[in-house]
Amino acid sequence: MKIFFASGNADKLREVREILSEHEIFAMDPQIVEDGQTFAQNALKKATAVMQKTGCITLADDSGLEINFLNGAPGIFSARFLQNASYTEKCNEILKMMNDARDRTARFVSAIALVFPDSRKFIEHGYLNGFIADKICGDGGFGYDPIFYVPEYKMTIGEMSAPLKNKISHRRCALNLIKKYL
Repeated sequence: MKIFFASGNADKLREVREILSEHEIFAMDPQIVEDGQTFAQNALKKATAVMQKTGCITLADDSGLEINFLNGAPGIFSARFLQNASYTEKCNEILKMMNDARDRTARFVSAIALVFPDSRKFIEHGYLNGFIADKICGDGGFGYDPIFYVPEYKMTIGEMSAPLKNKISHRRCALNLIKKYL
């Protein structure tokens, strides 16, 4: 099945293609302002924009890191946190902010929106719980992966292989739920 993925993020596209390998996934950057109040609102806005341009079934992801000590920040602003900084700089800033934190619990959240040309719309969420590490570990993955420690595997996502990450990730969990609509 031909499906569009509404994103300009090559790393997310690669993951979606690996997770949904039974489908033909095309990418289109919706180039919209993500001004929703939730991950779901942003994902739905992106998926709807691309579906309207292509007339094809479209998926979109909005995802981010929620840290309990920071009251859920950076949350929906994960990509826009320290706007022009690299992810290494963003990770280092979060580590500084967490320096004295007793509660290092965090989770990755992914909202996946699926929009059909006949106006059907579905949204599913996936989560990965873990902790903010004390330092950057690993150079795999992308974004905040090198500071997100998964206790079940005794490593950060940045230390995991791509197949392992794609097996347990928040995006995988949300996409597994979305598959029932395809």
